[in-house]
Amino acid sequence: MTKMISPVTSCQTTCSTSISKDSRRRDASGSTKQVSFSEYSRLHVYGEDPLYRRCKFYSSSEYEAFRTRAASDAYKLRQLLAACPLQNAETIRLLIAHGAVKREDFLGIEHLISRSVFERVTKERRSHSALLLKRQEELQEKNELDACSLAEVLVPRSAKSAARARVRAAMAA
Repeated sequence: MTKMISPVTSCQTTCSTSISKDSRRRDASGSTKQVSFSEYSRLHVYGEDPLYRRCKFYSSSEYEAFRTRAASDAYKLRQLLAACPLQNAETIRLLIAHGAVKREDFLGIEHLISRSVFERVTKERRSHSALLLKRQEELQEKNELDACSLAEVLVPRSAKSAARARVRAAMAA
């Protein structure tokens, strides 16, 4: 079944315009690519698959297994790094170069291995929350609170996070 969705609201138009401007990219051939949004969209409703419904989320025991594995991997890597004479990024490069570890061993658990990474990530998260709450308070005082205005303040941070994610994905590949 396909339904036509009503025209976008002014807020969505504003958001899509700002996203579209920020979404211009040049590909390898030098041509500019741009994201654009249609005024109308289509919604196709699929019937629900009972098997998919049961399996689409991880169970609490699976999450616990992920956490346990990450903690165990981080502990082993910390022990390995502690056994090395130097305690810096060069040590990690040497371990990778000699095949003792792989880059992907560090991906996703950097904050569990390095105290400085943990502190940086914690600081970034708190700063992100503080910025969002400050902007929300400003908009409430002006009685102009809407999702698009709130989101605009976080666009630069999202771009930085996306860039870091691309680097991490490239490292894992």
